[in-house]
Amino acid sequence: MNSCTASAGEIAKAYVEYIPNYLTIGENTSGCGVFGEVKQYVLTNSKIKLNIASKLFNTGFTEAVGYMPDYWVDSVDLQGETIRWIKEGADYLPAL
Repeated sequence: MNSCTASAGEIAKAYVEYIPNYLTIGENTSGCGVFGEVKQYVLTNSKIKLNIASKLFNTGFTEAVGYMPDYWVDSVDLQGETIRWIKEGADYLPAL
């Protein structure tokens, strides 16, 4: 997961916590998953349009912070770095 993981992706992250032995790798999620299903309302007299979330998801994370991973990997190549980490085990050193 990374900072682009948002909304429904964060809900999915909340659900995997119920799977035994799950593991998350990457960086914190974007933190925009508390409110969802935005609906548009138009005020009758002024015709001002409002976009307001119609659902609140109580998944236990902080808005604008998101979920923290079990293992932090700070890389633009998260998949490649994770594969290196698995292959190299105790000898792994992050790419700079």
